[in-house]
Amino acid sequence: EAYVFLTDEFDHVAEDSFQSNFDVANATPEVVASSISINGGSDIVLENALATTSGFTLDVTVTSDNSCVAVNSSGVSLGAGSEFADIVTALYPESVGTSTCDGSAVAFDANNCYTSGAASQWDFSCTKDVSSCTDAGLNTTDESVTYNCTFSVWSNASPTDGSNDTEVQLFNQSWFASVSVIDNAGATSTFTEGDTGVDVLSFLAFDLGTGAIPYGTLEPEEDTGNLIATTTILATGNTGINQDLSGSSMCPDFNPATVDDANLWGCSNDPSNTIQSSFQQFGFTNTTAYGSGTALVPGSTVEAVLNVPKPTTIATATDDDIYWGIAVPEDITLAGNYTGQNSFEVILSDANNW
Repeated sequence: EAYVFLTDEFDHVAEDSFQSNFDVANATPEVVASSISINGGSDIVLENALATTSGFTLDVTVTSDNSCVAVNSSGVSLGAGSEFADIVTALYPESVGTSTCDGSAVAFDANNCYTSGAASQWDFSCTKDVSSCTDAGLNTTDESVTYNCTFSVWSNASPTDGSNDTEVQLFNQSWFASVSVIDNAGATSTFTEGDTGVDVLSFLAFDLGTGAIPYGTLEPEEDTGNLIATTTILATGNTGINQDLSGSSMCPDFNPATVDDANLWGCSNDPSNTIQSSFQQFGFTNTTAYGSGTALVPGSTVEAVLNVPKPTTIATATDDDIYWGIAVPEDITLAGNYTGQNSFEVILSDANNW
């Protein structure tokens, strides 16, 4: 039972009394913005190319003036935390915001919008920490409960760790989370953004679509004509990429153990049976003539400005090709199968070209 006493503006009580029934309205729950914590405040570090990286966390505290415990029509407690039925969540870079990333399934985008409506796409799941709510049934005064959530992030999630537009597209930004809570009566809080965000770090990753550069059969003083051999470079992280290229010498008795020896580069350096790396040239079309390509430099790297775009589709690489040609110097007198080793090192491309 509950009783209401009426007074006027001078705190005078009413002369008459009467009895009437009244309903206590359900209080709308709230989300504590300062409690929203993405990954404990640590940046999101991606590790798996063309896949998700798991183990990230989202924690949030929600409150209700109804208390954190719901009761049935008989006044029996439905359990600690039972006042709260579910939460709606979105994780996004700040330039995207909740007008686009609203928590719904259709808003999900592995690049920049992770929503609870598409939970299976990023392994999002939450549990209520019932120990954060003291259950005293109808006498419960505790108003809050904490949700602990875990999630994964796809390898193409847009990075925000750069400070200018050549490093990343979303420079000087962070990823934020917004949360709304739904109580057991269906009342929904406002969609509340957390006070602090974290960065998704740049994940520089690539793969080679080919493991060999086949030059075919040539005689001394011959070259391949055009750049005929192909290597495919695949971007598999969350950035656009270029390549730093280098190569060893080539010879019939190539020794990988001496590739880094400046006096050998994998071969004996006998001019009769060694083709220096500078006789290899690369370019970006198969119509480029040998002599018009870019030569490798012994003991150094040469940048190949491919501008392979940032991947934007789940589990799908972007790619581009490098074309190769070679000349056999006139000093070669030993016939045979000449082999060597070229190295490909991924480097960040200008984000304006992603």
